[in-house]
Amino acid sequence: MKHSSDNVMKKLDALCETGSFEDLLVACSSILSSDDSNISRSDISKIQLHGMTAAINLNLSEEALLYTERYLDDLPEGKDANVLAMNTCTSILFSRGEYYEVEKILERWKLQTFQGDNEGDCNFLSVQASCFAMRKDYEKAAELMKQAINLAEQSGLNSFAVSISANLGAVLYNLKRNEEALQILDKAYRDSLRCGDPSSTGHALATLISAMIAGGDIEKAENLARSSLESALLPEEKDLRVAATLKLAKIFKLRNKLSEGISILEKTLPDLEEGVDWQLSKLFYNKLIFLYKLNKDYKKALSLLEAFKKKSDEVLSSQAEEQLTSTRKVMELSGKAREAEILAKKNTELQKANSDLQEALEHIKTLSGIIPICSYCRKMRNDEGYWNSLENYLSNHSDALLSHSVCPECLEKLMGEMKDSAAAGN
Repeated sequence: MKHSSDNVMKKLDALCETGSFEDLLVACSSILSSDDSNISRSDISKIQLHGMTAAINLNLSEEALLYTERYLDDLPEGKDANVLAMNTCTSILFSRGEYYEVEKILERWKLQTFQGDNEGDCNFLSVQASCFAMRKDYEKAAELMKQAINLAEQSGLNSFAVSISANLGAVLYNLKRNEEALQILDKAYRDSLRCGDPSSTGHALATLISAMIAGGDIEKAENLARSSLESALLPEEKDLRVAATLKLAKIFKLRNKLSEGISILEKTLPDLEEGVDWQLSKLFYNKLIFLYKLNKDYKKALSLLEAFKKKSDEVLSSQAEEQLTSTRKVMELSGKAREAEILAKKNTELQKANSDLQEALEHIKTLSGIIPICSYCRKMRNDEGYWNSLENYLSNHSDALLSHSVCPECLEKLMGEMKDSAAAGN
C-alpha cells in the first residue's frame, strides 16, 4: 500500500502530539514493515524515532531498544544522531548491565556525533566514563568525568555537573585520592544545595560522608549527616533524609553506639512507606536488621525481616505485573501491527487485481444488441448505415482475427459442382 510521505508524517506527528502512543506504535510498525518506495530515508529515520518515543511512553523497553538500534543502524554516514536515541539506547543497555554493548555504541558515535549540543556531549562523556568505572579503569573514568563536569558548568547544566561530581568523588575515593575526592564532593554538595535538587543533594551527601569516614574524619562526617538530616524537612527530601540517616547509623556503629544507631534508623522508618527509592529502602532494611542482630534483639530483627519480605514481595509482584502488562501490550500491539500489515498487503493485492481488470476491460470489444444483416448476401449494416461484409464487420467490432476455411457441407457441395463441371466439359 503506497503512502504519501507528507501525509504519513503529519499523521504520526498528530498521534505523538495527542499522546496516542499505542496507535502511534502500531502505525510505525505497519509503515516500516511495508515495502513503500514513497517513504524517503530521512522520513524512515523520523518514523523510527516516533516508534522509539511511543515505546518509551508505553514502558516497552525492548521495543524502544529495537527501534533505537534500527534508527542508529540506518543513520546515514556523517549525519548527527538524535541525542534522545543515543541516551535511550545506552540507558537501557546500561540498566541491563550490558556495558560492552554500550561501549560499542559509543565507539560508533564519537563525540562529534553531537556537535553543537552540549547536553549531548555531557551525556556521551558521562556514559563513557561510567563504562570505564564499571571495568575498574578509574583513571580513565576520572579523566572523562572531569571533561563532562567542565562542559556542564560552562553550559549552565548545574544539576548534571553535581551528579557527575558525586560520581567523580566516588571514583577518586577508589583511587585512594581522598583529599581530592573530599574537595570535589564538598563543592558538589554545596552546589547541589544551591540547585535545590534533593536527588543530586542526597547522592553528593552520601558520597561525601563516605569519603570523610574513609579519610578518618568521623566527627566532621557526623556533623554533616546531622545537619543534613535536620534541614531535610520537605516531603520531596525523604530520600535525602534516609541517606543521611544511613550514614549516621554507620558512624554510630563505628563508635560502638548501637542503641543510638538503631534509634536514629527507627525514627526514619516511616519515610520508607512514602515512596522512597527501593534500592535505598533495601539498604535501610538490611542496615537496621543487621544492627538488631548485633544488639541481640532478635524479636525486632525477625519482625522487620517479615515486614521487609512483605515489602519485597509487593515490589517484586508489582515489577512482575509490570512485566506481564508490558509483554501483553507488546503482544497486542504486535497483533494489531500484523493485522494492519496483512490488511495493507490485501489492499495492495486488491488494487493490483482491479488495475489488471480495468486494463483487460479496456482491450475487450463486445457485440451486443440487434445487428441488421442482409437475408441474401449476408452483409451487415454498421451504426453509420453502411453495409459491410461479415469479415469487415467482425474485424471492426471485435478483437477477433478471422481465418478463411471451408466447412464440410460447403466442401461437399463445392466438390460436387467441380465434378459436374468436369463432366460437362468432357
